[in-house]
Amino acid sequence: MTSSSNAPRPWYKQFWPWFLIGIPFASIVYSMFMIYFALTSQNELVNDEYYKDGLAINMNISKDMKAAELGIQAKVSSDSGINEIQVHLMEMPPEQYSDIALSLEHPTLAKLDYRTTLLPLDKQTFIAEIPEKFEGKRYITLTSEAGGWQLKGVIAFPSDTPVVLVSQFQ
Repeated sequence: MTSSSNAPRPWYKQFWPWFLIGIPFASIVYSMFMIYFALTSQNELVNDEYYKDGLAINMNISKDMKAAELGIQAKVSSDSGINEIQVHLMEMPPEQYSDIALSLEHPTLAKLDYRTTLLPLDKQTFIAEIPEKFEGKRYITLTSEAGGWQLKGVIAFPSDTPVVLVSQFQ
């Protein structure tokens, strides 16, 4: 006569088969979640024209070097109470004061980027009105297409302290 206590338990009552079945099941659930996430969110960090951007880096360096050669510096300030940005250009030849463009780029979301042309207040001070109050970090670029120079920097909004932009090659 055999004892029923020595008989093995059925497979579905044991731990290890369910653990081994759970691994592929968890992978399937995780894959479904990742597919849903990939389809419902926009990835704006990927650039479709990466080859063109790679070739354009030499042009960008030449603009920075031109700013260093001319000794151009800018002090950028924004008043948290009003929607405007003031740019004061220091040590710049007067012939370089035309067509200065301002670009404020969000680090990850292209739809939050803002570009405009600066309006002169006096010889060295320019102003740009912004349609909304910005929050967070932005990459700032001042460019003069006529002068062939550009200055780059980082600014955080809201900020009452001015940011000084100088060429990276000084």
